[in-house]
Amino acid sequence: MDSFGSQSFDITQFVEQYQGKKLEDLYQNNHKVVKNKMGEFMELVWQLDDFPCNLKLLNSRKKLLNNLKTVSYIGEFVENRLKSRGIRNLKDLKFFNLRYGKYAASILELIKKKDYRALKENRYIDDLDVSFCFNKGDLLFLDIETLGIQDSAIILIGTGWFNKQNFEIHLFFARTLEEEIAICEHLKSDVLPKFKSFVTYNGKRFDIPYIANRFLYYFDENPM
Repeated sequence: MDSFGSQSFDITQFVEQYQGKKLEDLYQNNHKVVKNKMGEFMELVWQLDDFPCNLKLLNSRKKLLNNLKTVSYIGEFVENRLKSRGIRNLKDLKFFNLRYGKYAASILELIKKKDYRALKENRYIDDLDVSFCFNKGDLLFLDIETLGIQDSAIILIGTGWFNKQNFEIHLFFARTLEEEIAICEHLKSDVLPKFKSFVTYNGKRFDIPYIANRFLYYFDENPM
């Protein structure tokens, strides 16, 4: 696969090739106009059949079980001391340590129930640590393009999700600024309720709060 540096990649040929053409013309077979109570927008759709999936979500469970710091009153020093004595994971801690056993049991119960909301309240548990709580069909891949970095319109929301063995890509495109509200309505009512977790690049700091602010602007609610 070819790679291009930001300084050497020349887009002139593409500008000349597609100058004056509309998205409807370029993607005749995989675009449609979506209408809802807030207006309309364009949706572009691709389906990748038999998409190879190497996500190993369950691996995060093993990592979490080995993290003794998730237990109350255990920091790095105590964790190292316990592991030097043969306490390797939360199960060992539950059965072989009277002082911390009951606290380990509560964490193990949350892991068993896959209670990712409660687990995320623990400061030693990161977002990726609770990946085992989800199936690949629970994941919504998300990215946005905006006209600015603050309080500007969203012009494109890129989404993707697994549908059995296939992977679907859905781009929601605002052809005019007035169509942004229709995209937000579609995302709020028809897309987000189907999924439990976001997969983004820097989305926790930018994409997710940005979309949330647009929801608050239009609907006075944040379903994110």
